[in-house]
Amino acid sequence: MERGVLQGFVDYVYGLVTAQRVSEVHVVAACSEAWTANPKEYICIQENHLGVPVNVLKSAYQLAYDKAKAKSSAGFQGLAQCTFILLLVNPHLTVFWNKRKQMCVHNQGHAEENIVSAVLLLTHPKCLAIFEHRRWLLQQTGFMSEEKLVEELDLCTITADRYSNNYYSWSHRQWCLLLISQPKVYRKDLVRVRNWRERNVSQYSAFNHCQFLLSELSDGSRELMYEYQDIVSLINHYPGHESLWYYRSHRVGSL
Repeated sequence: MERGVLQGFVDYVYGLVTAQRVSEVHVVAACSEAWTANPKEYICIQENHLGVPVNVLKSAYQLAYDKAKAKSSAGFQGLAQCTFILLLVNPHLTVFWNKRKQMCVHNQGHAEENIVSAVLLLTHPKCLAIFEHRRWLLQQTGFMSEEKLVEELDLCTITADRYSNNYYSWSHRQWCLLLISQPKVYRKDLVRVRNWRERNVSQYSAFNHCQFLLSELSDGSRELMYEYQDIVSLINHYPGHESLWYYRSHRVGSL
């Protein structure tokens, strides 16, 4: 595949991501055999999900790696595109996260980095490196607004849906909540997570998160009583789930 065609693919995909026209990227097992200068002819977009043929991404990865190594010829925009492709394939490459941090600080590109890292997170919902990068982004802004908190909590909910007992997702959720540390925020999240755990009674991580929220509420005696009643109700509906019994006997009783 010609490098010029590959570069057009990289430019096009990164443009879709930064323009928020796609929210996730998926590798499609089928291989594209017809190479043209128009990337639209061998990728697929459905409901903001981008599908990329595996052989196209493999070739793009090699191009991105070569250009990232020769960073003098890539420029900031080119390096941003290359590191995105590299992290899309392997999000555990710390050296390229560090490069993106450097570019973000130099160009004040926090808004773009927020968009890009969200796409990578939804593509790799259990990757600690991406959660850590988003925490770094939040620390750069110096504060956590309620609007931003809702965005982070929504991402945590999606990643928890994608990967059962996703420890990194729940830990990130708690970290974000502690940045604001307001009782009303804890109570709102308690309602959200209670609704979520009704649909996921086997995932103990949600129950552990509720325990965290209740422990942070200094005047949470009413919430604690409601929690106990809610657990009893869930046990009546799902008597065979060990997580419910364990939470009732070992967690709710210790609060």
